[in-house]
Amino acid sequence: MAIGQGIYKYVTTEHILVAFMLAYGPIIPTQTQYIEKRIAEQLGVVEVRLSECVTNTSSSGYQLRQKVQQEASNWSLYLTAILAFSVIFSANMWGALSDKYGRYVALIMPCVGLVLNGVVNLLVVYFCLPLWVLLIGSLAQGIGGDLTTVIVGCAGYNSDVTVPESRERTVRFIMIDAIYCLVGSICQFVLGFVIRTFGFEAPYLSVIGFIAITSAFIIWFLPDRHITQTHGPVIAPEEVPSNPLNVFKNVFHLFAQNKRRGWLLAGFNYIIFSNILFSVALMAISVLYTTGEPFCMDPLHEGYYQGAMAGVFGIGVLFGGIIICKYLPKFWTMHLASLSVVASLVITALAKSYLMLYIGLATGFFMFMTTPLSRSSMANLVGPNEQARYCLCLQWMLDELVWIPISNYLQCHLQ
Repeated sequence: MAIGQGIYKYVTTEHILVAFMLAYGPIIPTQTQYIEKRIAEQLGVVEVRLSECVTNTSSSGYQLRQKVQQEASNWSLYLTAILAFSVIFSANMWGALSDKYGRYVALIMPCVGLVLNGVVNLLVVYFCLPLWVLLIGSLAQGIGGDLTTVIVGCAGYNSDVTVPESRERTVRFIMIDAIYCLVGSICQFVLGFVIRTFGFEAPYLSVIGFIAITSAFIIWFLPDRHITQTHGPVIAPEEVPSNPLNVFKNVFHLFAQNKRRGWLLAGFNYIIFSNILFSVALMAISVLYTTGEPFCMDPLHEGYYQGAMAGVFGIGVLFGGIIICKYLPKFWTMHLASLSVVASLVITALAKSYLMLYIGLATGFFMFMTTPLSRSSMANLVGPNEQARYCLCLQWMLDELVWIPISNYLQCHLQ
């Protein structure tokens, strides 16, 4: 159990992450669908969701729909690029400040950025403003730190309230990825119904509402506590950087102190980078893969498939963290996760039927297991004042920078 009184022995940041993910989940899918709708209206396309399998590829209607998808992909690329590049600096900045002033910094600032983006998107939808206004919202969300900084704050807080090298710490890190996947799955299943029933304004109103709940949780239901204050041997505190905004100097400081530790941190970062790159790229590219031949999924079925994918990954990381890690050391558990990734990618690539497609999905049950185990190991290598400065921040920032532009480029040019 974590340190704390009453329910806080069992709950750390899980309630905050659930509320934030319910706010975060609808933003990008709703934005993408709305952009496609606006571009279609400008080009005079009545139906943009007709399956490629039943479309005459030589018809003018098909060419128009292809143009709609390509322009929508370009806008998605612009929005995600400005978000990703701003997160490079903001995530490191808020993470470093949270090491010095408390985890509230890394949890509150993304809420501010996300609610500003939600308001901007709501205004664009309601008043039919130009699409370039959406760039302002993405920039605000990026400056706030985005999901990257929330993960940093949650992971840093979990490290603060758990004993190093303990199973409790590993489970807490696993819960972060499990909640990320499971709540994302819920959003995928529900979002299509909400948009069809209430329109594009409803998801953005829900963003504002859930951010208000998240902020209330952070302010009133996240006590300030630290494991080194009450438990275990006395540990000499690490030097807190006098200027936490000096990101590159602080990262270099971690490597200069202990070269062996630096290489271990770099190795774990590479493992996490590779794992998230494969898993998230699979989730992005699978939209193109399953809507084309021979599957030709309609948008509703595709939404269910994406929801099932996120749900399987979430249940897998939760089951693996609680059950598998009980009987296997981290080393072999991470190898099991790697085999799961390879098997899922191969079976999915060779699938010619729905049955094989979902079998490939099932074999990726442990796909997300490597990430929380690596983060837990990295957290054990650094001290309380270094948690967010490097090891819990850099890999998320790099993944967001790399995979989003790549997947959007593929979607735009390889149709």
